[in-house]
Amino acid sequence: WSWISFTIAGIGLGLIGFYVYKSRRKWLPWIYIRRYKQMQDHAVFSKAYLTLLSQLQRAGFNRPEGQTLREFAVSVDSRYGVNEALMQKLTKEYERIIYRGDTEKESLGKNFELWEKLIKKTTT
Repeated sequence: WSWISFTIAGIGLGLIGFYVYKSRRKWLPWIYIRRYKQMQDHAVFSKAYLTLLSQLQRAGFNRPEGQTLREFAVSVDSRYGVNEALMQKLTKEYERIIYRGDTEKESLGKNFELWEKLIKKTTT
């Protein structure tokens, strides 16, 4: 009996692990939101933006090779039906931080709000 119960338990744990892995697109953004809300600075915003790109890829929205971030942002906003152009605003801020080194402390909180709205949309 012991090997049968271990086998059944192993299969059960394997199925649970498989389900958790396959459903990570639904629950992983909530972990990211908690993590990035606690540490809001410009370096973290850059990481959060890259995390958003990864989450969009998990949601089935791949960026073709050669497509700029701005072009990708337009396509993301049109796919999610976002009238506020969330991804376009985030991309503009990301590029400003990365390429120009500009950091506006006033816009940081707003950027994280936009990021949170958009990453939540990827779970639906």
